[in-house]
Amino acid sequence: NADEHNNIFQPVVRNLATYEFWIFNRWGEVIFHSTNPNEGWNGTFKNVMCLNDVYVWKIEYSDYIEPDIYKVKMGHVTLVK
Repeated sequence: NADEHNNIFQPVVRNLATYEFWIFNRWGEVIFHSTNPNEGWNGTFKNVMCLNDVYVWKIEYSDYIEPDIYKVKMGHVTLVK
């Protein structure tokens, strides 16, 4: 909505050995993917703003203490423009 608040959605993480972040639409299609923990989703897919809807997010990561053990977290985010 051009107010410059909450324009990027990304997990807050630190000290990770590996990291992957996905956003899926309601049909399970990947509309965002990143392996950079400093990169978040700006609500677009192929440079077009997505519709107001609920999207599923998933992160898969490992930390430096147990780099061979991968953890998965999932949730949802509501996009409102």
